[in-house]
Amino acid sequence: MRFQTLTLLLLTLLLLTLATANPEPGSLGVASDVSIDTLSPSPNPIQPTKLTNAISPTQWGKSACLSRFPNVQRAIEMYCRPRDKWYGFMVPGAAANNIKQFGNARVTIEGGCNPAQWLPWDICFKQFYDMCSSSTDRGQNNRAYGRDKCQRWVITNPK
Repeated sequence: MRFQTLTLLLLTLLLLTLATANPEPGSLGVASDVSIDTLSPSPNPIQPTKLTNAISPTQWGKSACLSRFPNVQRAIEMYCRPRDKWYGFMVPGAAANNIKQFGNARVTIEGGCNPAQWLPWDICFKQFYDMCSSSTDRGQNNRAYGRDKCQRWVITNPK
């Protein structure tokens, strides 16, 4: 089970890297002159090679969300921040169903996935920030994600 989870996580990260390697100019959270496809060799063979000029996954859409809907952004931070050493959670699960609120803004993921699906923390940030920054209604949004769209991601921010 852990091997399958780790494999899924690595494939997800690889797909994210490939998907953002050549972003369209003006795409959400990525400057048009930023290139993340250059690797810098590590001077210390013990340290891993790292991407240069990369934007942290937790920053995708964060500034747009913060400037437009600060309470929603803070609720997202509370909800998605790493909770344990594995930096993610299962949907459905107790952590995923735990509503986080800041001011009037509420964030949660409801899921009827069977079997439960692993959600890495960086994907949590990316999806919620995309939802927030693309909203025209106080940051409110809901979308279906996950395998077979069994995860319902919800942001509410009533007046």
